[in-house]
Amino acid sequence: MKIPIIRNGLGSNTIHLNSDKNEQFVLKNCVKYLQRHFKRYPSFDNETLKIIVWTLWQETELIFKFLTDELDKTQKGKFKEELSEIEYETDDYTDFISRIVKNMNSKRRNRFARQIINLLDNRYRCPGYRGKAEIEKNVSALKKMFNLTEQEVKFIVFLFILTVYENPQDFFVNYLACNKIVGRKYLTNILGLSKIELNDILTGTLKEIGFFEMDRFDLQVEDDFLGLFQNPSDQKYSQQFYLKITHGSVPLDHYFINKDEINHILSLLEKKPKTSTHILLYGPPGTGKTSFVYSLADRLGIPAYEIVRDEANITRNRRAAILACLNMTDTGKGSLIVLDEADNLLNTKFSYFIRGETQDKGWLNELLEKPGTRMIWITNSIGGIEESVLRRFAFSLHFKPFNRRQRFQLWENILHINKANKFFSPSDVKAFAKKHKVNPGVIDLAVKKSVEMHPGSKTKFQRTV
Repeated sequence: MKIPIIRNGLGSNTIHLNSDKNEQFVLKNCVKYLQRHFKRYPSFDNETLKIIVWTLWQETELIFKFLTDELDKTQKGKFKEELSEIEYETDDYTDFISRIVKNMNSKRRNRFARQIINLLDNRYRCPGYRGKAEIEKNVSALKKMFNLTEQEVKFIVFLFILTVYENPQDFFVNYLACNKIVGRKYLTNILGLSKIELNDILTGTLKEIGFFEMDRFDLQVEDDFLGLFQNPSDQKYSQQFYLKITHGSVPLDHYFINKDEINHILSLLEKKPKTSTHILLYGPPGTGKTSFVYSLADRLGIPAYEIVRDEANITRNRRAAILACLNMTDTGKGSLIVLDEADNLLNTKFSYFIRGETQDKGWLNELLEKPGTRMIWITNSIGGIEESVLRRFAFSLHFKPFNRRQRFQLWENILHINKANKFFSPSDVKAFAKKHKVNPGVIDLAVKKSVEMHPGSKTKFQRTV
């Protein structure tokens, strides 16, 4: 008996029409989930039948053949007549099968259950594709990026399927309530996890970085991470978390910092340590902290990366970025990781009152003690940092606001570096130093651009600066 094609959107049967490797991968996992669920909790209610029809669409004819094999000619005729009248939607077929199953005796119903299990087993053994789907490869990249366990990998694949496909979400979330405590027994069974393993997942790395949303309404991948399933190795996704630091523009000896302190910082950071090495730079904005770090990285000559800060500066997003950067760049001889504007991560005392966020001090302390890590943290203040956090820094350096003499010297140094002294008399430098209270990086950029635009005119040069 030929079954008409079910008409519906992505949530129903589109996945089966000319499906590619990624879609076959999704179906294979749905088959595995249903195998586990149906063997432990066999049921022929409408919701279970609907997900079975959706998952086993290629085997639907075998299901209908089983339902008609033991019917007499009159019953088969009625069966065909009813089948021809339905609207060719997944729900219509599900209702139709459900009516037939309800009229079965227990013996035949048990045989039908075994038939469904056999179809699921066969479908899982023959997934319909060879090699690895792109989603599988991308999940492997995510595993490396966030140092995930095998159990966490199972969970994120399940989350992805729920997020993208309507039918699995309807069954596993809306019906089985896998997002709620009452549905945890189903969730552990579907994923082949113990209660302890599931609890570790729900309270571990993925929770810390805000990878998923799980509440009484939903269970899905957060939007910020969904794109990573498409191509996490693409440069634009690494740039979502961290950026490689370019060369410092101001020589280290041009900063108003004791040379012994500079040399001490360099010696702490020059090699990947056996323990952790964290440097804290703090002081008001515009005192040269960030440009000093760039110059340090330039002198050290090691790969250095800056953690990206989103507009909202949400803590969980920065945690994700730190974790991704550590796992992707801190291999071999290691790298230097820079965390600018780190106040929201370090100032744990008043985080809830200031930003409405609660900080996980355990996560922070674990990061600060991670062996082999080299990080520089930049903050405006240390007033909200607890002593237990401060004592984990190998060295702290306070940047004070520049006085007028220091700003004058700074301008002269940067003009000299960029060979632009001829455009400024000492009185010009003094006037600019008095008027513009900005950091060395800003001054250097302004001078460089002016040299590019007006290399021969003093008036235009100064106006551009």
